[in-house]
Amino acid sequence: MATSSPGGTGISVEIPGRCRRSWSRSRPSAAAAAPSQRSGRHGERGERGEARQDRSVVTWGDPKAGGDSSLVEMQLQDVYQLHSNEKAFCAVLHSGGCVIWGDPLCGGRSWRVTWALKDVQQVASTAFAFAAILQNGQVVTWGEKHCGGDSSSVQHLLKEVQQVRGSRQAFAAIVAGGKVVTWGHPNAGGSCDYNVAQQLQNVHSVDALNVY
Repeated sequence: MATSSPGGTGISVEIPGRCRRSWSRSRPSAAAAAPSQRSGRHGERGERGEARQDRSVVTWGDPKAGGDSSLVEMQLQDVYQLHSNEKAFCAVLHSGGCVIWGDPLCGGRSWRVTWALKDVQQVASTAFAFAAILQNGQVVTWGEKHCGGDSSSVQHLLKEVQQVRGSRQAFAAIVAGGKVVTWGHPNAGGSCDYNVAQQLQNVHSVDALNVY
């Protein structure tokens, strides 16, 4: 298991035949938070979401952080996966579509990407943003831009994406050829220096570090 210095957050990758490589920088302040990626679990502020056997969803807790799903209740049918960040939820349906709710600024609403969330294969989250891998290998992001919700600067590199993981404020994706693309807050793994970038070849897996 990869480790980071106390008060830090970053990203770690595994390259076959080589040691695990990590990069991170210390955060300016510490804060208690739930894990950055969850499926069918709870968030930081007491909101809860649970996928039932009939594939519907029940939520409770802070209504501003996803505890109230009444506005999307009719859409929450045939749910396959349930993900959350600290203030919003994302439910993946068996059809491949997504239903999102919670704080609009943190990924709980986004008219900009709703139309694109089809054939979703995988969802990852940071503290206040989401990233979804589509069946065609592209990535759709939404939420707080400083936490990875805006991937426009690297969108041209996000092709044939195989895996995506989120730290508290940044994402890392493995693309074709085992290369790694990062975006989000630079102090949370959203960027890496030249020496690290040169080593990110033939990457097998990527993990996110969150130490508070």
